[in-house]
Amino acid sequence: MQDEAVYEEYKNTGSSYLKERQQKFIDKYKLNEHERWDWYQDDGLLVFSHDGKRQVGAQIHFSGSYSTKSGTWMWAWGNDSLAEKVKASSRKIQNIGLEKHVMKLASAHWKAEEEDGWEMTAILAKELNAIVAYRTPNQNGYVYMAVTKVKWVNKNKLLQLFG
Repeated sequence: MQDEAVYEEYKNTGSSYLKERQQKFIDKYKLNEHERWDWYQDDGLLVFSHDGKRQVGAQIHFSGSYSTKSGTWMWAWGNDSLAEKVKASSRKIQNIGLEKHVMKLASAHWKAEEEDGWEMTAILAKELNAIVAYRTPNQNGYVYMAVTKVKWVNKNKLLQLFG
């Protein structure tokens, strides 16, 4: 059984937490000005580039993905195709869900709407004390992630960003 009161509390506090941070992050790192982004699962990095040069690097933790085809959410911890580095932190949310009887946090895959992706990511972001959340499109929908560290890239020293 789902404890709706606990779920609503996690959802609301997570969403409030992120709302304060999103626009500051976008403005500070000029995300709307970068032409390209790439993420690297094995390194746990999201990189924004402009004019073929890396500009901003972020340490990321995937929360999960939303499929526009099936209308479902899948937690990163339940996705075997993801590297351990980017999905390990999401297990914290699974554990909360099991402990507090919140099925949307404890179930790997469920019927959802696009907004659920942001809400689940907000919960993860708050638990990780993340700077912000981000999502990237893919062929079937979106991949959501929490950003815990971010830096302007200095002379393409990408892998040494958060060493």
